[in-house]
Amino acid sequence: MKLRRLNGEDGQLFPDMAERRQQIPATMYGLQAYQINFAHEYFGQIRAATLSRFGPPTTNVTEALQSLGGATFKGDRMMWAGENTIAILREYGGTIRSGYLAVTTRAYFDALNAKDQATGREIKKGF
Repeated sequence: MKLRRLNGEDGQLFPDMAERRQQIPATMYGLQAYQINFAHEYFGQIRAATLSRFGPPTTNVTEALQSLGGATFKGDRMMWAGENTIAILREYGGTIRSGYLAVTTRAYFDALNAKDQATGREIKKGF
C-alpha cells in the first residue's frame, strides 16, 4: 500500500497480454505496451522528460475533474499519436494523488480496440 501511494495508484490501462493472448494476432506477442504510474508530485518531471523525448503532443487538453469529496480541479492530458506508437500522459489518473504515462504500439492499440468494439468495451476510454 505504501508503495502505491509513493509511485501512483492507477491500475493497468492495457489488458494483461496473458489475459488477451487469444484475441490478438501471434505477430503481436511480446512487449506491446507499458505504463508508468507516478505520484502527482512528480508530474512536472515526467512531463518535462516526455516532452523532451516525444516533442510537442498531438493533443493537449485540460480536463475539469472532481474528487470523490466534491472538490474540483484541472489536470493535463497529453497524447502523442505517431505512425507506429501512441503515448498518453495524464496528470491525474484514477485519483488526485497520481497520474500515468502509457505507451503502446499503434498496431496493438488498434487490435485491442477493434476486439473491444465488437464486445461493446472501449479500450480508448483512458485516452
